[in-house]
Amino acid sequence: MESPIVKADSLAEQVYRYLRHEILTAGFAPGSKLVESQLAKDFQISRSPLREAIRRLEQEGLLVTAHGVTHLFEPTQQDFEDLYELRMALEPLAAGLAVRHMADEDFVQMRTLLERTELYLEADQVDAFVESNAAFHDMIVQASNNQRLIRAMAEVSSLARYYRYICFKLYRRQVDSAEQHWRVYRALVARDEELARDEMYNHLAADLAYIHSTAYLMTVR
Repeated sequence: MESPIVKADSLAEQVYRYLRHEILTAGFAPGSKLVESQLAKDFQISRSPLREAIRRLEQEGLLVTAHGVTHLFEPTQQDFEDLYELRMALEPLAAGLAVRHMADEDFVQMRTLLERTELYLEADQVDAFVESNAAFHDMIVQASNNQRLIRAMAEVSSLARYYRYICFKLYRRQVDSAEQHWRVYRALVARDEELARDEMYNHLAADLAYIHSTAYLMTVR
């Protein structure tokens, strides 16, 4: 295969970005094994930058190494529940705080993002849809202006994206999510903190209920 790595500045950074993209866009299946020697051969690089990239992905929770074997993190039902419980505690708070800080131009930007997301949905561009979905949530977290909350969410941002791809790409949970984003948006525009918190909580709770309904564990084991 032709190597996707261009030998420019930082090989480790390039390898990290490539592997992260492949993981987050389901280029590798959950639980699949990564073989260092084969990846180094495919990328036409030494193992040193590859190992650095793998360490970073392990820190983000996307890769797991046990007994000398590295594989993609394969979330269980409990992993989904743990992450969503955290998000259901923090993201409604972020939405309520965002009401206080978002300017009119932020709402214009958010509306444009939601409209673009709908176009991705209509065109069945799943990768673009999921990235727009993540951008919507990230925008609200950043708008909270609470640095501790922002840092806490940053620690699980990669896993949150990974889980979204599993939900959206494998199970096509798209339409309901898009409609729920509009409800959150309208609450933000109305400057209603309580409603913004409630709509975000309901959106995440619906995601978790959908995950349960797919019997995820039975499909991957």
